[in-house]
Amino acid sequence: MDQNVGAVHGDNHAFHNELRRSLVHLVSFQPGNEKPFSVAAIPIVSVNGFCYMISHSKVFRQQDAANWQHRVIFPDEIIVMLRIEDVIIQGSLAAFSVNTTAELPNPVKFSEQQVSHNQEVHTVNFEGVMEPSLLVRGRVTHYLRLCSIWRQQTKEIEMHFSSW
Repeated sequence: MDQNVGAVHGDNHAFHNELRRSLVHLVSFQPGNEKPFSVAAIPIVSVNGFCYMISHSKVFRQQDAANWQHRVIFPDEIIVMLRIEDVIIQGSLAAFSVNTTAELPNPVKFSEQQVSHNQEVHTVNFEGVMEPSLLVRGRVTHYLRLCSIWRQQTKEIEMHFSSW
């Protein structure tokens, strides 16, 4: 998130509101099964009615994955169905785009150069978006290793985005 967001200075409400502008849920369910599976979808680019996102690929790797349905839920609660054919999976990341009339979310701001070892950061609990449980404090401990993995995976996914 942007370093200028108020929560960095103790205003959790401002941080919560800033984060919700980038919050997109990907909810997957199997017809006939009452328990849905939900993960965060992270907007990378929102332009001209299209929202390009990534998420964890586990939501698309369920048993009988072809029978599952996937919904993208935007911050203004507009729901867009996602076809599994539109998803590109690369390792643990999945990339996809949807065309929508929903208010497009702000792309998440990745600022890896601004984070240092053992610096306090905030992560997100997407299981419950009720304030203030959305905010989870943590410390950067394995940051460099994770960033190198992230950079490699995003480079691979960026190649796929160019074909969209």
